[in-house]
Amino acid sequence: MHQDLEQLKQRLPLLDYLRRSNWTARRAGTPAEFVGLCPLHRETRPSFYVNTRKNLFYCHGAKAATSSASSNCRSISPSGKLSTSSNG
Repeated sequence: MHQDLEQLKQRLPLLDYLRRSNWTARRAGTPAEFVGLCPLHRETRPSFYVNTRKNLFYCHGAKAATSSASSNCRSISPSGKLSTSSNG
């Protein structure tokens, strides 16, 4: 599973996927970091950060990331959709 996720991340740049889904972002911090409203929940302040160098995201509002160490892990499914799963 980990290998499949790594292959998917290499084939599908997260920022490109999000922009195709009409996600609006601005640069934050380094040139590889972007911030915008989270597509996983309602919010009024941008809390969704994307790191293009690592091809990962983290949402401070939902406390969610692509990291499997997160108890509320959200990732991109093989079909290309954002999904939610619980790692307990």
